Amino acid sequence: MTAIVGIQLDDCAVIAADSLITYNGRKYEADSMLKIFEKAGYVYAFAGDSQAADIAAYCWTPPKISYTKDPVAFLVGTVLPSLRKAMIANGYVIEASDKESGWDALFAINGKVFEVDHYFSWSQDDKGYYGIGAGGANALGAVAALEPKDLESAQEAAIKAIEISSDYNDSVGGKIQLTIQRSRNVH
Repeated sequence: MTAIVGIQLDDCAVIAADSLITYNGRKYEADSMLKIFEKAGYVYAFAGDSQAADIAAYCWTPPKISYTKDPVAFLVGTVLPSLRKAMIANGYVIEASDKESGWDALFAINGKVFEVDHYFSWSQDDKGYYGIGAGGANALGAVAALEPKDLESAQEAAIKAIEISSDYNDSVGGKIQLTIQRSRNVH
């Protein structure tokens, strides 16, 4: 299970995640099993099916980021169709009978955070706070209570949020991964 938080500031995005992986009742922790990935200028983090995260991390070639196109139009018209194509090409199928299958992700593109689900639907929140995964709600509540306003307080809030989620969810834990993506301020 997973706890991932994203914090959108005016000029950057902060994403943090725990590192514990659970599968068939067993806990795994290894530096090679990441939940946040940095690739081709993107930062993205996946919760849910690890196959989807593996495809996004190791099989998907993200499109070149457009720093001049509207970020939402770029996400919807370019990024998500490309990711969907990679999922299909690599055999990712959501089993309708498996209520726990699927994934959620946070994408940071040019310092903007987007929440995306396995239907390739996206959302943003004007507060700039995001939480996904089994421990995401606890972590999101912690971020909202801490109300980060700048990069330093956002980093501190993201780490504290994952720690709090770990305290209240036995499938969240391990080292905390934190990544910052700054905006190029073109758009």
